[in-house]
Amino acid sequence: MPISLSVILPTCDDDLRLEWALEGLCRQTVPPSEVIVVNDAGPAQTGDLVMSYRERLPVQYRYFGGSKQYQRSAAARNLGVRASTGSLLLFLDGDMVPDPDLVAAHLAHRVDGIAFFGFRRHYPMGLVRRFAGALDYASLRRASYPDPRLSQYSTWERPEQFRHFYSCNCSIPAGIFCAIGGFDERYEGWGGEDIDLGWRLTRSGVSLYPLWGIGVGTHLDHAWRPRQLGERPWHGNPAEPLCRNGGQLRRGRAMVKASS
Repeated sequence: MPISLSVILPTCDDDLRLEWALEGLCRQTVPPSEVIVVNDAGPAQTGDLVMSYRERLPVQYRYFGGSKQYQRSAAARNLGVRASTGSLLLFLDGDMVPDPDLVAAHLAHRVDGIAFFGFRRHYPMGLVRRFAGALDYASLRRASYPDPRLSQYSTWERPEQFRHFYSCNCSIPAGIFCAIGGFDERYEGWGGEDIDLGWRLTRSGVSLYPLWGIGVGTHLDHAWRPRQLGERPWHGNPAEPLCRNGGQLRRGRAMVKASS
Protein backbone atom coordinates (compact mmCIF):
# COMPACT_ATOMS: atom_id res chain seq x y z
CA MET A 1 0.00 0.00 0.00
CA PRO A 2 1.50 3.40 -0.97
CA ILE A 3 2.63 5.65 1.84
CA SER A 4 0.70 8.89 2.08
CA LEU A 5 2.86 11.96 2.67
CA SER A 6 1.69 15.34 3.96
CA VAL A 7 3.86 18.42 3.40
CA ILE A 8 3.51 20.96 6.22
CA LEU A 9 4.61 24.41 5.13
CA PRO A 10 4.39 27.44 7.48
CA THR A 11 4.80 30.92 6.07
CA CYS A 12 5.21 34.29 7.73
CA ASP A 13 4.81 37.51 5.70
CA ASP A 14 6.90 36.31 2.76
CA ASP A 15 4.82 35.61 -0.34
CA LEU A 16 7.87 36.33 -2.49
CA ARG A 17 9.68 33.19 -1.32
CA LEU A 18 6.53 31.15 -0.75
CA GLU A 19 5.74 31.24 -4.46
CA TRP A 20 9.15 29.72 -5.23
CA ALA A 21 8.55 26.97 -2.65
CA LEU A 22 5.15 26.11 -4.14
CA GLU A 23 6.63 26.04 -7.64
CA GLY A 24 9.24 23.57 -6.39
CA LEU A 25 6.52 21.32 -4.98
CA CYS A 26 4.84 21.36 -8.40
CA ARG A 27 8.04 19.94 -9.92
CA GLN A 28 8.34 16.83 -7.72
CA THR A 29 9.06 13.51 -9.42
CA VAL A 30 6.75 11.90 -6.86
CA PRO A 31 3.94 14.26 -5.84
CA PRO A 32 2.92 14.62 -2.20
CA SER A 33 -0.49 13.40 -1.09
CA GLU A 34 -1.30 16.84 0.28
CA VAL A 35 0.35 20.20 0.92
CA ILE A 36 -0.87 22.21 3.91
CA VAL A 37 0.23 25.84 4.00
CA VAL A 38 -0.25 27.67 7.30
CA ASN A 39 -0.23 31.46 7.22
CA ASP A 40 1.01 32.79 10.55
CA ALA A 41 -1.21 35.91 10.85
CA GLY A 42 0.10 37.27 7.56
CA PRO A 43 -1.75 39.20 4.85
CA ALA A 44 -4.94 37.90 3.25
CA GLN A 45 -3.35 37.78 -0.19
CA THR A 46 -1.21 34.87 0.99
CA GLY A 47 -4.35 32.74 0.86
CA ASP A 48 -5.04 33.91 -2.68
CA LEU A 49 -1.53 32.91 -3.72
CA VAL A 50 -1.81 29.46 -2.13
CA MET A 51 -5.22 28.72 -3.60
CA SER A 52 -4.06 29.75 -7.06
CA TYR A 53 -2.13 26.44 -7.02
CA ARG A 54 -5.21 24.25 -6.55
CA GLU A 55 -5.06 22.99 -10.12
CA ARG A 56 -1.41 21.98 -9.79
CA LEU A 57 -1.09 20.83 -6.17
CA PRO A 58 -3.33 19.03 -3.64
CA VAL A 59 -3.07 22.12 -1.48
CA GLN A 60 -4.92 23.22 1.64
CA TYR A 61 -4.71 26.61 3.30
CA ARG A 62 -4.95 27.38 7.00
CA TYR A 63 -4.82 30.78 8.66
CA PHE A 64 -3.28 30.95 12.13
CA GLY A 65 -4.76 34.14 13.53
CA GLY A 66 -4.46 36.10 16.74
CA SER A 67 -1.93 38.66 17.86
CA LYS A 68 1.75 37.81 17.82
CA GLN A 69 5.04 39.40 18.77
CA TYR A 70 7.24 36.87 16.97
CA GLN A 71 6.67 34.31 14.25
CA ARG A 72 5.13 31.12 15.65
CA SER A 73 6.61 28.34 13.53
CA ALA A 74 6.11 25.63 16.16
CA ALA A 75 2.41 26.33 16.69
CA ALA A 76 1.82 26.94 12.97
CA ARG A 77 3.33 23.57 12.07
CA ASN A 78 1.24 21.83 14.72
CA LEU A 79 -1.88 23.44 13.27
CA GLY A 80 -0.93 22.07 9.86
CA VAL A 81 -0.38 18.60 11.28
CA ARG A 82 -3.80 18.64 12.94
CA ALA A 83 -5.34 19.16 9.50
CA SER A 84 -3.20 16.47 7.84
CA THR A 85 -3.98 12.86 6.96
CA GLY A 86 -0.65 11.44 5.76
CA SER A 87 1.18 8.65 7.56
CA LEU A 88 4.46 10.51 6.92
CA LEU A 89 4.92 14.20 7.72
CA LEU A 90 7.38 16.23 5.66
CA PHE A 91 8.24 19.63 7.11
CA LEU A 92 9.52 22.37 4.82
CA ASP A 93 9.77 26.12 5.21
CA GLY A 94 8.07 28.76 3.11
CA ASP A 95 11.45 29.97 1.85
CA MET A 96 12.72 26.55 0.81
CA VAL A 97 12.73 25.44 -2.85
CA PRO A 98 12.70 21.61 -2.86
CA ASP A 99 14.76 19.74 -5.44
CA PRO A 100 12.58 17.57 -7.71
CA ASP A 101 13.58 14.42 -5.79
CA LEU A 102 12.96 15.76 -2.28
CA VAL A 103 9.54 14.18 -1.68
CA ALA A 104 10.68 10.93 -3.34
CA ALA A 105 13.80 10.79 -1.16
CA HIS A 106 11.85 11.09 2.07
CA LEU A 107 9.25 8.57 0.93
CA ALA A 108 11.91 6.05 -0.08
CA HIS A 109 13.48 6.21 3.37
CA ARG A 110 10.32 5.98 5.44
CA VAL A 111 11.14 3.53 8.27
CA ASP A 112 9.31 2.99 11.56
CA GLY A 113 11.24 4.46 14.47
CA ILE A 114 13.43 6.72 12.31
CA ALA A 115 13.16 10.38 11.34
CA PHE A 116 15.21 11.78 8.45
CA PHE A 117 16.57 15.22 7.73
CA GLY A 118 17.85 16.62 4.46
CA PHE A 119 20.35 19.36 3.74
CA ARG A 120 20.06 22.67 1.96
CA ARG A 121 21.96 25.07 -0.19
CA HIS A 122 21.89 28.79 0.55
CA TYR A 123 20.85 31.16 -2.22
CA PRO A 124 22.08 34.72 -1.48
CA MET A 125 19.41 37.17 -0.40
CA GLY A 126 20.55 39.77 -2.92
CA LEU A 127 19.72 37.42 -5.81
CA VAL A 128 16.15 36.64 -4.73
CA ARG A 129 13.66 38.09 -7.21
CA ARG A 130 9.94 37.74 -7.80
CA PHE A 131 9.16 34.45 -9.53
CA ALA A 132 9.32 35.05 -13.28
CA GLY A 133 7.51 31.99 -14.61
CA ALA A 134 10.31 29.44 -14.86
CA LEU A 135 12.07 27.44 -12.16
CA ASP A 136 15.70 27.10 -13.19
CA TYR A 137 17.32 24.63 -10.81
CA ALA A 138 20.67 24.87 -12.55
CA SER A 139 20.86 28.60 -11.87
CA LEU A 140 19.80 28.14 -8.26
CA ARG A 141 22.55 25.58 -7.70
CA ARG A 142 25.28 27.56 -9.43
CA ALA A 143 24.64 30.66 -7.34
CA SER A 144 24.23 28.84 -4.00
CA TYR A 145 26.74 27.80 -1.35
CA PRO A 146 26.57 24.50 0.59
CA ASP A 147 25.00 23.80 3.93
CA PRO A 148 27.60 24.53 6.67
CA ARG A 149 26.51 21.38 8.51
CA LEU A 150 28.13 19.20 5.86
CA SER A 151 31.68 20.20 6.82
CA GLN A 152 31.02 19.65 10.52
CA TYR A 153 30.49 15.91 10.12
CA SER A 154 34.12 15.40 9.20
CA THR A 155 35.26 16.93 12.50
CA TRP A 156 32.96 15.02 14.85
CA GLU A 157 33.57 11.45 15.90
CA ARG A 158 29.91 10.96 16.89
CA PRO A 159 27.73 13.85 15.71
CA GLU A 160 24.76 14.71 17.89
CA GLN A 161 22.21 14.39 15.15
CA PHE A 162 19.48 16.33 16.93
CA ARG A 163 21.57 19.49 16.55
CA HIS A 164 21.18 19.10 12.78
CA PHE A 165 17.48 18.28 12.78
CA TYR A 166 16.24 21.43 11.04
CA SER A 167 12.54 21.69 10.28
CA CYS A 168 13.18 23.26 6.87
CA ASN A 169 13.68 19.71 5.50
CA CYS A 170 12.78 16.74 7.68
CA SER A 171 10.31 13.86 7.75
CA ILE A 172 8.76 12.04 10.69
CA PRO A 173 6.19 9.24 10.85
CA ALA A 174 2.97 10.93 11.90
CA GLY A 175 2.32 8.53 14.76
CA ILE A 176 5.69 9.31 16.34
CA PHE A 177 5.28 13.06 15.93
CA CYS A 178 1.82 13.08 17.49
CA ALA A 179 2.80 10.74 20.33
CA ILE A 180 5.45 13.14 21.66
CA GLY A 181 3.13 16.15 21.40
CA GLY A 182 4.48 17.79 18.25
CA PHE A 183 6.57 20.94 18.34
CA ASP A 184 6.72 22.70 21.69
CA GLU A 185 4.54 25.77 21.15
CA ARG A 186 6.34 27.79 23.81
CA TYR A 187 9.01 28.43 21.20
CA GLU A 188 8.33 31.70 19.42
CA GLY A 189 10.62 33.68 17.19
CA TRP A 190 13.22 32.21 14.90
CA GLY A 191 14.85 28.86 15.66
CA GLY A 192 15.17 26.34 18.44
CA GLU A 193 11.89 24.47 18.16
CA ASP A 194 13.25 21.99 15.61
CA ILE A 195 16.43 21.11 17.51
CA ASP A 196 14.28 20.72 20.62
CA LEU A 197 12.04 18.31 18.71
CA GLY A 198 15.07 16.33 17.55
CA TRP A 199 16.34 16.14 21.12
CA ARG A 200 12.96 14.89 22.37
CA LEU A 201 12.76 12.35 19.55
CA THR A 202 16.11 10.86 20.54
CA ARG A 203 15.04 10.87 24.21
CA SER A 204 12.02 8.85 23.11
CA GLY A 205 14.15 6.24 21.35
CA VAL A 206 13.76 7.53 17.79
CA SER A 207 16.84 7.49 15.57
CA LEU A 208 17.72 10.49 13.40
CA TYR A 209 19.52 10.01 10.09
CA PRO A 210 20.63 12.41 7.35
CA LEU A 211 19.80 12.00 3.68
CA TRP A 212 23.18 12.04 1.94
CA GLY A 213 23.28 13.64 -1.47
CA ILE A 214 19.54 13.43 -2.13
CA GLY A 215 16.45 15.36 -1.12
CA VAL A 216 18.24 18.72 -0.96
CA GLY A 217 16.46 22.08 -0.95
CA THR A 218 17.58 25.60 -1.79
CA HIS A 219 17.05 28.11 1.00
CA LEU A 220 16.25 31.58 -0.33
CA ASP A 221 18.20 33.61 2.20
CA HIS A 222 16.63 36.59 3.93
CA ALA A 223 17.36 39.16 6.58
CA TRP A 224 17.99 37.80 10.08
CA ARG A 225 14.71 37.17 11.89
CA PRO A 226 14.23 37.96 15.58
CA ARG A 227 14.55 35.29 18.22
CA GLN A 228 12.32 35.10 21.25
CA LEU A 229 13.62 37.23 24.10
CA GLY A 230 13.63 36.24 27.73
CA GLU A 231 14.35 33.08 29.68
CA ARG A 232 13.47 29.61 28.40
CA PRO A 233 14.12 27.53 31.51
CA TRP A 234 12.69 24.38 29.92
CA HIS A 235 15.11 24.44 26.97
CA GLY A 236 17.26 21.31 26.99
CA ASN A 237 16.09 20.40 30.49
CA PRO A 238 16.36 16.61 31.04
CA ALA A 239 13.41 16.87 33.43
CA GLU A 240 11.20 17.76 30.44
CA PRO A 241 11.54 14.90 27.94
CA LEU A 242 8.19 15.83 26.37
CA CYS A 243 6.77 19.20 25.43
CA ARG A 244 4.01 20.82 27.42
CA ASN A 245 1.27 21.11 24.80
CA GLY A 246 -1.16 19.04 26.83
CA GLY A 247 -0.24 15.50 25.87
CA GLN A 248 -0.44 13.82 22.48
CA LEU A 249 -1.20 15.92 19.43
CA ARG A 250 -4.50 14.84 17.92
CA ARG A 251 -5.36 15.04 14.24
CA GLY A 252 -8.64 15.65 12.46
CA ARG A 253 -9.98 18.61 10.55
CA ALA A 254 -12.74 19.12 13.11
CA MET A 255 -10.04 20.11 15.58
CA VAL A 256 -8.49 22.76 13.33
CA LYS A 257 -9.43 26.39 13.71
CA ALA A 258 -8.95 28.03 10.34
CA SER A 259 -8.93 31.46 11.97
CA SER A 260 -9.10 32.97 15.42
